[in-house]
Amino acid sequence: MGAKFLAIARDRLDTSTLGEDKRRGVLESLPAMRDSIVAVCGESKWTAAVRTCLVQANDHVAFEACEQQLTDAQRRALDGASRGEDTTTNGESTPTGESR
Repeated sequence: MGAKFLAIARDRLDTSTLGEDKRRGVLESLPAMRDSIVAVCGESKWTAAVRTCLVQANDHVAFEACEQQLTDAQRRALDGASRGEDTTTNGESTPTGESR
């Protein structure tokens, strides 16, 4: 699933109109984004159906359609991880570095 995310993101980036500096910045952030998706998948226990859907997605639109199959809590965890929040506290997210 992580590899599919990277492939789709890189393909979309190749067809974007971003300037070279922004493009390079996005490319550098992709591994962390991939790692966040993979971690949240395991932590919030995504179903096999969602994981299979994501692996079979051929573009960004299909990948997002698969994400719609997530529960609200799983979607919140994914959104939090994409913002750099720690999502390992019982399904609740807090900004990384903050304690409860």
